[in-house]
Amino acid sequence: MISTAVHNYLPDARIVKVTLDVSGAELCETRQRTVEVPSQGMKRIDWKIKAGSAGKAAFTAYAVGGGEAKAQDAMKLVIPVRPDGQRMVETRFGTIKGGGRDINLIVRGDAAPAASEIRLRLSPSPASALLGSLDYLAQYPYGCTEQTMSCFLPDVVIWRTLKSLGISNPSLEKRLPDMVGKGLNRLYDMQNEDGGWGWCEYSSQDMWMTAYVVYGLAAAREAGFKVNEDVLAGGVSAIKKMLSQEENLKSQNAWYAVYVLSLAGYNTDAERYLERMLSLRNYPDNSHQLALAALAFMNLGRTDAARDVMNKLWARAEETPADVCWKDSSWDYQDAETTALALTAMMKISPNDSRIPKIVRWLIANRSYNYWYSTRDTAMVIYAVSEYLKRTGELKPDFTAVVKHNGRLVGSWRFDKSTVFKPEIEVVISPEKMTKGGNALRIEMLGSGTLYYTASLTQYVKRGYGTKSPKVITDSGISVERTYYKINASKKRIDSADFRVGDSVEVALVVKSPKDYRRVIVEDYLPAGFEAFDRGRLESWEWSSLGYWWADRDVRDERVTFYLDELPKGTSVLTYKARAGMPGDYRAPAVLAEGMYDPKVKASGVGARIRIRD
Repeated sequence: MISTAVHNYLPDARIVKVTLDVSGAELCETRQRTVEVPSQGMKRIDWKIKAGSAGKAAFTAYAVGGGEAKAQDAMKLVIPVRPDGQRMVETRFGTIKGGGRDINLIVRGDAAPAASEIRLRLSPSPASALLGSLDYLAQYPYGCTEQTMSCFLPDVVIWRTLKSLGISNPSLEKRLPDMVGKGLNRLYDMQNEDGGWGWCEYSSQDMWMTAYVVYGLAAAREAGFKVNEDVLAGGVSAIKKMLSQEENLKSQNAWYAVYVLSLAGYNTDAERYLERMLSLRNYPDNSHQLALAALAFMNLGRTDAARDVMNKLWARAEETPADVCWKDSSWDYQDAETTALALTAMMKISPNDSRIPKIVRWLIANRSYNYWYSTRDTAMVIYAVSEYLKRTGELKPDFTAVVKHNGRLVGSWRFDKSTVFKPEIEVVISPEKMTKGGNALRIEMLGSGTLYYTASLTQYVKRGYGTKSPKVITDSGISVERTYYKINASKKRIDSADFRVGDSVEVALVVKSPKDYRRVIVEDYLPAGFEAFDRGRLESWEWSSLGYWWADRDVRDERVTFYLDELPKGTSVLTYKARAGMPGDYRAPAVLAEGMYDPKVKASGVGARIRIRD
């Protein structure tokens, strides 16, 4: 159901002809109505609409009033039409150095036919691949401290890389300073009173997060941007205070904090804390820590120690004839971040090592379309690969790429040095050109250089509907379920999927976990006829006085998202309030729970059917 509201601000009642034009959806009744609107009054008109294929639907309403002085008005509204089903994405990636590559992508029989899509990205160097990642970060829908920082840092890095290589990119040069300025202001706002930062606005101070922000502020200052020195000094002071506690010196995050102090120029402090860490036997014991230790030693001028640590790091590498990576992940970082840190260390300690291009090849190839698993992974990779480009400049491709789909030519593209810092070529194969079952892609590369490609198939698969049946979809053991409650006049909760316009609704999201997890988000999409009326941003005193256990909440037109610093073992409940707004029959996508940095932590409930009566 779509409603139009006609307001009459004239001194007398008017007969008004209302017309609704629809594209991208089906209007299930006549497109014109005639209504009488009282003086200083309003008349609502409801139109039955059937959603069409996924994409966008445009609604244009015209109102023309009768009388001697005709009054008229019009309004256009464009809204998204979401597919009915669970989104599934399959990604293939790799590099080609001459010859070709065959890829077969399978469209499931139960996939929504008009919502499937194949996207292929082609780039002649890591540089153009990074530009696509900037777009992903700029459009990322959430904004905790880490995500704000991970969107801000690559802007600084790309700006610095362009300047150091003397490359002109007017579009980026116009956009980046404004993006950096906005990121800085948001980071300033998120600083805690004690000088540090937490994962979200209401989170307690966190050593890794504080070091990460200090790292970004120092990088921005080095790149020539004006940074609030009081904010930076407060962050450094918070790191020192945390490192003065023995339990923090023994933690794995101490290596990152010491590395950041050395990077920001606080070498005396970094040296002192490093020695205390070693005296407490906090030795780097995984690839992630080894890379950080190598960087810290090198920044402090301890070259022999840095090289020794690098040798230990190389002993843990997984090397093939084509690429090199480090398989070391945890709840808060993945293989991409570890490999990016190893590349950063390598570029600083032994930049002429012949294995370095193989590290870059693995990083660029192992993307999920134009980004890595998380914003944090993506930012770390952009930083590392930019360092590689600054020193080596893989900037001289000379080849043609040819793409075929099911034997038919899609197109061909020429790559040379003029295309290196231009965005990746994006090839879209629309649903009507795809087939159920196998879709054969053929990518050919003619000439010299390296072609980086990422092919992604997105499809929406039908899911069951219910009100609260949980579904575990990964081996994390987490389940999540959703229940809608109608709040009656006596404030009693009634489990329901049938509401009337104006009803108050409480939505309860129940998450069950077999063990403790960190950094989890729970995302719930609203039925189209609902409107959330809980606020997203709260003042700190409100959040603490109301006893909320989550770290932050993001309330938008179409969804409510909770950030959880800690997801404890057992059963946890999240609630928010909504209102039944427009009559109609609606479907709500499944509620989702997932780890921000750990892809194994992921669970989905089921969709819901909701009816709202007038």
